[in-house]
Amino acid sequence: MAGRLLKRNSLKFLKSIIIIGGISFLIVGFYIPNHIKLRRLKYENKTFLNENEKVLNEIKEYEQTLKNVGTDNYIYEKIARDELGVAKNDEIVIDIER
Repeated sequence: MAGRLLKRNSLKFLKSIIIIGGISFLIVGFYIPNHIKLRRLKYENKTFLNENEKVLNEIKEYEQTLKNVGTDNYIYEKIARDELGVAKNDEIVIDIER
């Protein structure tokens, strides 16, 4: 009688371990891929936020330049020199390719 009771308890314990192990395996199986995906998405979000901040700073610089276009003659000279290749009367332009 004690032998049967011991076998039943052993089988119940073994079944419990198998069920708990199976449930744990399923939980881990669903958790780990989602956790990896979440970490990747957080990294991409951080990258996009940094890029967005850089673009916003560029926009501010362009807006400031645009405000100065009508009042600052230096901007006209810079555009003429850099983009059009215009030089003053006594200057010699040397074009160096990079």
